Amino acid sequence: MTKLGVPNASGIAGDQRNQILRLLRDAGAEGVSKAFLVFEKHFTQAAARIWELEKQGYTIRHESRDGERYVRFVLVSEPTSKTPPNPNPTKPDLPEPDPEWLPF
Repeated sequence: MTKLGVPNASGIAGDQRNQILRLLRDAGAEGVSKAFLVFEKHFTQAAARIWELEKQGYTIRHESRDGERYVRFVLVSEPTSKTPPNPNPTKPDLPEPDPEWLPF
């Protein structure tokens, strides 16, 4: 919580990640629709939470199914490591700039 009593963004994101992971596990091969996550669970940043889970080592398939407007997420595998990497690194995973390209 912040000083004003508002939950930290990382706390909300972490709670949503855990809930989405639980839903994915429970759904099995049926998967979970992004529409369900956004409109029923009100996880407007569902795609970001899925990406964070993928960064932690979860393999999640993104499926487009006939007759469905929104993508469906299916948990394929879980990380083998007991301590997954931090999903919110302080430095993004960007390549270092090529010194030959820099104009100075």
